[in-house]
Amino acid sequence: MSQKDTKKKGRRAYLDDFHKTLSGEYVYRGATYTFNGTKEQRRHLYYKLLAIGIVLAAAGLTSGSITAPGALNCFYVVIPFVTALIASLSLLWALCKLWFGGSPLREYIYTATVEQFRPRSILAAVSAGCAIVGEILFVILNGAQGMVATMLLFLLCQAVILAGSLLWLRIVKRFSWTKNEPAEAGAPPATRPQGDT
Repeated sequence: MSQKDTKKKGRRAYLDDFHKTLSGEYVYRGATYTFNGTKEQRRHLYYKLLAIGIVLAAAGLTSGSITAPGALNCFYVVIPFVTALIASLSLLWALCKLWFGGSPLREYIYTATVEQFRPRSILAAVSAGCAIVGEILFVILNGAQGMVATMLLFLLCQAVILAGSLLWLRIVKRFSWTKNEPAEAGAPPATRPQGDT
């Protein structure tokens, strides 16, 4: 098998967990994850993360919509703040996938959401911190160039991303899930999980 085929199979390995029934429908028989807590507790955590995710996305988009010193042409300012923006948006996107993934959560959804929260929130926090340092360094070397207000707003937005990402990381550490082994081949298929509303 070629390396290309191996990569494709790795990305779509979860498809092996779907089995065709006699009626022609595909049912999921792979591993699932159950949240260790009540539905209300899980939903409460989701709402907290949603609020933080919206703030992170708004701060990132605001940073990209203003003209701050170095934010257009300085690589050590642009790269960190763009990375922080992408990481923030990816957190919000992963939360949406988790929210509508249902309960119990299928393994491939768990892998793409819960397991990604920590590295993505750390990436957002580190990138925002680097953007703050880069912006301050640029201003020290080149001056504010008459853009003191937008500089302060940029720094504020990055500080919000930094603090929000660390808060996100703190909250997801409280997540606890139990893995349920795959259903036996002869067992009846599990009902399709319903997403929270």
